[in-house]
Order: sequence, then C-alpha cells, then structure tokens
Amino acid sequence: MNDLSKKTCSKCSETKPLTMFYKRSRNKDGYDGYCKACKNDFIRNYRQKYPDKYKEKVKKWNDKVSMSIKNDPVAKKEHRERLAKWRKSEKGKAVLRSMKKKQVDNLSDVYVKKLLARGTGLTHGDIPQGLVEMKKVKLKIDRKIKEMTA
Repeated sequence: MNDLSKKTCSKCSETKPLTMFYKRSRNKDGYDGYCKACKNDFIRNYRQKYPDKYKEKVKKWNDKVSMSIKNDPVAKKEHRERLAKWRKSEKGKAVLRSMKKKQVDNLSDVYVKKLLARGTGLTHGDIPQGLVEMKKVKLKIDRKIKEMTA
C-alpha cells in the first residue's frame, strides 16, 4: 500500500480508493477498516440478526441527539434550518407526500386528530383517543359508501 490515496479493506482484502471508505476519526489513517460495501453488508446483516438490539441502540443514539438539540439553542436553530431546507428539497417533498398519503390511507391517529381539530381551535392533545376511534369508524364507513356508489 504505497499509494496514500488507496487502502485495503480488512474484510474483502481489496485495495480501493479512500473515497470507498467511511471516515473514522478514531483510526490512525482517519478511515474505517471496512470499505463502504462491506460495512453496509455488515450493518444490514447485524440489523437482521439482532433487530431488538439494533433498535435499542438506535433509540439510545436518537435520545442522546434529541436531548443535545433540545438543550442547546444554537443546535436547535441549526437543526430547524436543516429540516426546513430538507423539506423544501425535491426529495424532502416526495418523502413528506408519501408519508401523508400513508397517514390518509391507514387513517393514522395524527391524520384523524388533524381532521377533528381543523377549525375548532383544539390541539392534538385536547382530543381524546375514544373520539379518534369513533371518527376512524365514521371515515371507514364513508369510504365504503363512496366505494360502493362509484
């Protein structure tokens, strides 16, 4: 490995350019030992083999990050700006459209509460779950009637 712009993957033993490795500040050379393809395979297999362990690890990390965003006003502002920028991007718009369509199709609690709160001045927290369930039944009936008459 004479060339400094290349590295050998410790998993597949192939010599690849550094762009094919994730950065990792803990390693001497600043790059992960596995190439991106091998690392992605490893993570995918780990996630399938230990789904509960993986979910717990992700949850801990998300809690840690969300607490740092909540407690740091600068981080909070930067996070909001990044989120606003993402929502305006084509990819963000597509993801949000897809999420909204799923909510409508599946009659999610968020969607039903939004319908109930519309024009009433109520917030989502003010609406009891029993009312949400009744509204879901009404919406299902309305959809079935519309389907039968169409």
